[in-house]
Amino acid sequence: MQEPGAFKNLLLLVALGGAVGSVMRFSLAKAMESLGWTQWPWATLTVNLLGCFFVGLLTTWLFKTDTDSPMRYLLLTGFCGGFTTFSAFGLENAKMLSEGRIWEAFLYTSLSLLLGVGMVFLGMGLGRMG
Repeated sequence: MQEPGAFKNLLLLVALGGAVGSVMRFSLAKAMESLGWTQWPWATLTVNLLGCFFVGLLTTWLFKTDTDSPMRYLLLTGFCGGFTTFSAFGLENAKMLSEGRIWEAFLYTSLSLLLGVGMVFLGMGLGRMG
């Protein structure tokens, strides 16, 4: 069992990582918006794919043996949790489906799942090299 102080420290690490991840997600979305990429959820797809890549890379490169590292809480739980946007993914799919854009919703879901899993494997492969 962890000491209360240790748990509070982990909460702070998760919060800090989540704040940085959220700000980066917002910044990427605004950058893509400024390029005019607003007709399809490109920013959410990009963030989710990058998040999958980071998870794969970090779990095999940085944390392959130290599964309880404070950095794991900062980077995986905090940063990746704040950076990825599964709830936005769900909302965007619901919007497409409710608008009758069935093919687009299917494509978006398929790309997110297939490429997301592929990005995890890519990150894991690169993590093993590092």
